[in-house]
Amino acid sequence: MFVQAVAIGERFGDRELITLGLQGQGRALIRQGEIAKGVTLLDEAMVAVTAGEVSPLSAGGVYCSVLEACGEICDLRRAQEWTSALDRWCAAQPDLVPYRGHCLVRRAELLQLHGAWPDALAGAQRASEWLSRPAPKPGVGSAFYQVAEVHRLCGKFAEAEEAYRQASQWNRRSGPGPAPVAIG
Repeated sequence: MFVQAVAIGERFGDRELITLGLQGQGRALIRQGEIAKGVTLLDEAMVAVTAGEVSPLSAGGVYCSVLEACGEICDLRRAQEWTSALDRWCAAQPDLVPYRGHCLVRRAELLQLHGAWPDALAGAQRASEWLSRPAPKPGVGSAFYQVAEVHRLCGKFAEAEEAYRQASQWNRRSGPGPAPVAIG
């Protein structure tokens, strides 16, 4: 279906449809194990996004999808590159709260991986605050989970447990956080 979407987009000169189709194809190929081909299509989609050729709604969705894919394949270089691009894009889109929060979570994850735990914690806490107001938004569970992960790594287990609990309230499955309790 994504291949067809790209073909239709090309036929009608619809850059947005082409970009969404490329993003979908890339994700599907990655899940099928064709990582190099999939990443190439994701990069192509991101060129259109960073060039401002698609609407903010589509751009935000593609950013989120590409960052998610980078996490799935552990491509830290790309994750860093696209997170930096997302930071810049979010700064130019101040009303897009869900993406701004998502950006902060991804940034906190990268800071954690680079060993900058105090900065990662601060970023994750900002994301959880941003995504919690005025009404909680999708992604708040991931922000609390990231807070928990940094606390866990720093040996602050009580704080980690509380943040894992908050993450689970927002349907964020934990791992390697607390194990589920068996009942019965």
